[in-house]
Amino acid sequence: MRTNLFFFKFVKSLKEILRNILIELREWIEFIINNITGRSGFILRKQYYKNLFKGKLLNCRIQRGFIAECSKNIKFGKNIYIGFNCKILASSKSKIVFGDNFECNSNVMINSRGIGEIIIGNNVL
Repeated sequence: MRTNLFFFKFVKSLKEILRNILIELREWIEFIINNITGRSGFILRKQYYKNLFKGKLLNCRIQRGFIAECSKNIKFGKNIYIGFNCKILASSKSKIVFGDNFECNSNVMINSRGIGEIIIGNNVL
């Protein structure tokens, strides 16, 4: 009986350790991708975020230093430009929607961490 209890505690702690390693690995990958310069950086960021965000990310340019939280609740239209060091922060209970032809300058933070949504229409600078 004690062996089973020990085994279950061990498996539970092992799962937690592996989960933390995967989270940290993802953070390292995002850090590296978000700081690659030049055209190759744009291409890598577009391909990486295409799988995380909703929307097609057609003609999307994301500059270095970009940070996004809860990316499954962020949706982009087409023709998007995001400047250096921008942050887009959603939560599991909120969403952020960007229309087509959206551009933002460097150091912009869009924060919807509470409950609700932010909707930015088309042709917004």
